[in-house]
Amino acid sequence: MKKKNSNNITCRQLINFLLSAQIGVKLLQTPNVLAQKSGHDGWIPVIIVGILVAVSLIFIIMLLEKCKNSSIYDISNYLYGKYIGTLFNILIFLYLWFAACLNLRLFAETLKINYLRFTPSIVLTFFIISPTFYLCMYGFKAIARFSFIIWFFLVITYTLLLFSINSCDIKILMPIGESGFSGILGGMGECYYIFLGFEIIVIIYPFITDKEKIIKYSLITQSIVITFFLSIVLICTTFFGENQLQKMVFPLIRLSRTYTVPIFERIDLLYISSWIPVMVMSVSSYFFPAYYSIQKLFKIKRKIPSLILFTVATVLISRIPKNHYEIYKYTHIIIIYGAIFLAFVILCHFFSSVKKEGVKTSE
Repeated sequence: MKKKNSNNITCRQLINFLLSAQIGVKLLQTPNVLAQKSGHDGWIPVIIVGILVAVSLIFIIMLLEKCKNSSIYDISNYLYGKYIGTLFNILIFLYLWFAACLNLRLFAETLKINYLRFTPSIVLTFFIISPTFYLCMYGFKAIARFSFIIWFFLVITYTLLLFSINSCDIKILMPIGESGFSGILGGMGECYYIFLGFEIIVIIYPFITDKEKIIKYSLITQSIVITFFLSIVLICTTFFGENQLQKMVFPLIRLSRTYTVPIFERIDLLYISSWIPVMVMSVSSYFFPAYYSIQKLFKIKRKIPSLILFTVATVLISRIPKNHYEIYKYTHIIIIYGAIFLAFVILCHFFSSVKKEGVKTSE
């Protein structure tokens, strides 16, 4: 039987969780996507969107602090009433579930395309979802603790980037701003997708025990994410050049294949093996909030049977995109959905100033 505090986490664990939510399969394609949209100026949208996300996060936390120990579901019901609030809450749940399904399928397809070409992706999907299912059985604390593995991946990635610096040509970044306003704006839309994951805090906020530190640690997290993606885009752009980068679907994997060291014959296999646990956590970061949401909205008591059914349904829904290119089209839906969700949360912040009474949780 799970303990009552099996979902409670600290702000230090929150950093690990948010990093895992934002750094996943997206980072392998980020340099390619930004090169297509913004050319060699792809690093500019990373900075702009990163700052906008950090500011948005402050507004979100201010709303959550104003409403004490409530999640967005309690806040929505309080501000908009039972029926309209429930409708909004269902839409939030569908967003989280859709993101979990898309991450799961994107993870499976990335492995299939690069390494396991003759393995059916449906088989890969079930193996990928298994650790997530297991961790969810033990609550959010187990997921947040396992997220610590993200730091090992960051160290390995930065080591790879450091090896590449001597082969980089910074002149490729000149002239700055050549892509123009439209190019940078297009890159900002794609950049918002790579930063998605921060919004999950509106779901997990009641689980955080030391809430007085949440703004500090959340901004530290965003600083790490901005620096990480900025480093990847700059190194890949100056190493490959924007023209070659636009033709590479997975630039980081290609970068890892350019080096050989004694003992290790395939550096890319070492790199991808360190990336796999991180991607598992990227799937879990949306899967658990979605599962928690369906429990909260429909007051489900039998957790293990519902978790099994929800896991199977997630695998089946993830099969809707037929190939990698169709998955990429669905990411644009996530971008729009995520932007609407963020706008909704910020709108709740302003509406909450009208009502002075506290929000009553349904826990």
